Amino acid sequence: MSELLILAGSPRSGTSWLRSILSSHPDIFLLSEPDNPGNATSLFKSIPLIINENNNDQKLREILLTAVNSLKNIFHNRHYLIVRRLRHYLDSIIKRNSKYYGFKTVHSKMRLEWMRRQLNYPKTIVIIRHPCAQINSRLNLEKISAPSFIPLSLFLPLSKNMSKNYEKLNEHQKLAWVWRLANESMLNSANNNMKIVVYEDLCNNTEGKIKELLDFLGIEFRTKIAEQIKKSQDISNTNADAEHPYNIIRNSKETAEKWKQALTKKQKTEIMEIVADSKLMKFWRNQATAQQKKLR
Repeated sequence: MSELLILAGSPRSGTSWLRSILSSHPDIFLLSEPDNPGNATSLFKSIPLIINENNNDQKLREILLTAVNSLKNIFHNRHYLIVRRLRHYLDSIIKRNSKYYGFKTVHSKMRLEWMRRQLNYPKTIVIIRHPCAQINSRLNLEKISAPSFIPLSLFLPLSKNMSKNYEKLNEHQKLAWVWRLANESMLNSANNNMKIVVYEDLCNNTEGKIKELLDFLGIEFRTKIAEQIKKSQDISNTNADAEHPYNIIRNSKETAEKWKQALTKKQKTEIMEIVADSKLMKFWRNQATAQQKKLR
């Protein structure tokens, strides 16, 4: 019997790249952002983007369960799939007996804990990226397009430590608060059914980290996964537009380090002042310690 799988992360954290790799496995079927509030056909459009984990509204719970059941049986919903994602429709026919079905999301981070609680804590993979790297990527994206991310104003009531002069902050400082609040919210429900992957670790050891995720899911590493990893890192691919904001083909190790040259010293300092005492920074302190040991 198929199980629900959620792949979650903040925008510009590598969710699309990771989904492209995981979805190449015959036992994993993941839709891309069916919860996007910008889509008229969004299955989750009646659910607020921010919900307290202890919210017991039965109507909201029923809407969520209906949305998830629709995902499970989505290959029957031809209108939605043909209009929105024909390739997902074809994929769903092939994988209708897959072990996992689900979706990747960058929109449900502030309601993820509530969703998981209502769904009896399904298997969940959360990808997080260094704050400076993610913020640099978001700043670059905003130069190219105007994506419909959650408005920053929605985060204001959620942090007791939020600066009273929020509107006077620079864009990178505001994004630092968003990074902290969104990622801390996602990881509040971390338990045995949640696996956290650090973007930089995935870049530096892609195959090894994917194998860890598949072990977590209880499925075997397949040749198609190895092929997709190789394809996603083939920067000579003439079909890959390196400048496209949603390109999933990249030089992984180079991409992980770009922010160090792209951001100014002042930007890095101001970002770190906001996130330094977050419990999430332990992931990069551990990474730095491991790198130091290798140099000895």
